[in-house]
Amino acid sequence: MSIHEQPDWDSREPSVLANQRRAYDDMRERCPVAHSEALGWSLFRHADVQDVLSDPQTFSNASRHHAIPNAMDGPEHTRYRGLLEPYFSEERMAAFEPQCRDIAAGAARGFCDGNNTDAIAAFAEPVSLKTMCLFLGWPPETWERVREWLHGNQKASFDRDREAGAAMADEYVALVKDANDTHRRANAEPDNVTSRLMATEVDGVQWTDEDIAATLRNWIAGHGTVVAAIGIVVFHLAEDQTLQQRLRDQPELISAAVDEILRADGPLVANRRTPTR
Repeated sequence: MSIHEQPDWDSREPSVLANQRRAYDDMRERCPVAHSEALGWSLFRHADVQDVLSDPQTFSNASRHHAIPNAMDGPEHTRYRGLLEPYFSEERMAAFEPQCRDIAAGAARGFCDGNNTDAIAAFAEPVSLKTMCLFLGWPPETWERVREWLHGNQKASFDRDREAGAAMADEYVALVKDANDTHRRANAEPDNVTSRLMATEVDGVQWTDEDIAATLRNWIAGHGTVVAAIGIVVFHLAEDQTLQQRLRDQPELISAAVDEILRADGPLVANRRTPTR
């Protein structure tokens, strides 16, 4: 696109952010291949998106940030994903579920006091970050430091402030190194996720703190997806009193209801690819 041309749309306009599904439906009809200053080129038709996803040689996952495995393509991605998938096995998640429920129940007790409350700040963020810290074996109080970093990183990204973004990247690596050093001093048991990552070897070479940071980048940034998913479900239930009561009367339907709400209004609305030619 020529620098003299006007963008086709503004992905950050309030009306777009207020209802992204409606905005994207409109774009699919009006301009299915569109350029914006914030996102570059966006595709809105299913067939176009499928074509991009099916051609990693032309549209790569790679980014300027070292990220394992989500910034990798092809065999390399498959190889590293195979190293990480056991951490999220059905058996591990089932064993971890009771602890997640305890965290959510504790947050809900303080959240449901009858007053107007910010569901994201008071419930979704603490639940997501406390669960993540517990999963990694990090000290429980670390969640507040992680939240502060995430907010700073999101602001730098939204403002497209490269200097601030670089500073936040350095702070992130320092955060991970601090957590690893805590494990080294404590001689943590190998069943701990962080300790197992620290013991990981690829081609006979043990992972460094930088490799672990590159791996956890997606896990920690993924916190935003969890927070958004919780927010979507809470908002949907707040708007539908009938569904609220039905789920109270038939709690066995909760799992299916959550799946259907997030199918219709998922937290991940876009994914980037970088053209190679």
